[in-house]
Amino acid sequence: MDHREYEAMYNMENTYWWYAGLHELVYAFTKKYTRPGSIIFDAGCGTGRMVEILQKEYLVEGCDFSEAAIGYCRKRGLTSVHRSDLNDFNLPLTYDQIISLDVIYHEAIQNDDAVLDAFHGALKPNGILVLNLPAFPILRRKHNVFVHEKRRYTRPALLQYLRKKGWTIHTATYRMPWLFCISLVKKWIESFACDGPASDLKPLPEWLNSLLLKLVTIENKLIAGGVSLPFGSSLFIVARKK
Repeated sequence: MDHREYEAMYNMENTYWWYAGLHELVYAFTKKYTRPGSIIFDAGCGTGRMVEILQKEYLVEGCDFSEAAIGYCRKRGLTSVHRSDLNDFNLPLTYDQIISLDVIYHEAIQNDDAVLDAFHGALKPNGILVLNLPAFPILRRKHNVFVHEKRRYTRPALLQYLRKKGWTIHTATYRMPWLFCISLVKKWIESFACDGPASDLKPLPEWLNSLLLKLVTIENKLIAGGVSLPFGSSLFIVARKK
C-alpha cells in the first residue's frame, strides 16, 4: 500500500469513524469468543491500532509486509509485531484467535485461499478467525485502485469455501449498507472525472465523523445481537476451527 496511506492511517486511525467502528466490532466479538490471556495474531496489522487495543487483555502478536507500517507500530510502542509476508505464513498450532482486517484482498496476496488455509493451520482446535473484507466487485472505485485492491468478496462464495475447509461459521454479515449506496453514487460520479486513483481517507469535520461513528456503533450492536445484514460495503466473518 502507498506509504501516504499508512501515514494517514496512523494519524487518524484512533478516532476516524471507519477504523474506530471496525475495531469496536472486532473487540466485541473477541470478548465474546476468546478468553482474556489468550494468544491472538493480527495478520496484516497495519499501523497497529488493533494490536494496541487488544494487548490490554490478550497476548497479541502481529505482522505486516510494509516496513512503513511496522515503523508506525514501533511509534505506538508495540514490540510484538514484525515484518512478514503472509504468502509465506506457515506456523504450527499456536494461536487462539487470528484477525485479518482488509488484508487478503490485496494484490500482493498471491492466493487468498492458501492464506486462509494457513490461518486454519496456525489456529488451535476451536480457535477463532475474524475477517473483514471489501464486498461486491461492483463497488470497486478509484480509491480501491489506489490501495492496490485485487479482490472483493460475496458472502455465499466465501462461506461455501470456509465450510468446505471445515470452519464453523458463527457470524457472516455485510456491514454498512448505507455506504454501499454512497459508494455506487461516487463510482458513477467518478466515471465522468479524468483524475487518477486517489484515497478516500481524509480528515472529516468532527460533527460528521461523530455522526458516522454513531451509525456504525448502532449497526455493531445489531450485528453483535445476531442480525445479519443483506448487503453492504464490507463483509464481516467470525468462524471457528472445528
